[in-house]
Amino acid sequence: GLCCQLSVAITNATLFAQANEAKRLAQTVVASCADTLLVLSARDGALLQTNKPLHNFFPLIQPNEMRISAATSWMARSGDAGRTLAADVQHVLRGGAELTGEGLLGSTHRPRRVAWKVTSLLEGECALS
Repeated sequence: GLCCQLSVAITNATLFAQANEAKRLAQTVVASCADTLLVLSARDGALLQTNKPLHNFFPLIQPNEMRISAATSWMARSGDAGRTLAADVQHVLRGGAELTGEGLLGSTHRPRRVAWKVTSLLEGECALS
């Protein structure tokens, strides 16, 4: 009866608090990373989280598009390096081994030489740094 309901409520509150703490910890780790880090959804490749603004690397892509479209789509519109990066992300999203690469990303006026590593962090997620 009431004791069981109270027990379930206390358990749910404890689990909720633990989940929130784990989320805050993960956000702190991502935010403290010196490199630019992108976390992509393995379901649809959309951008889930990043620790730095991406407009210097992908100046033609609107931030909102990055959150609702597959990363492979908007990355591929960012020159040769963007197409290579998109292919690397697609490879890992399909269960392939981690890949590294490098190239020029950004505007034609201010390209930036970048190196990347695409790897799967957990089942169901793909990370890019």
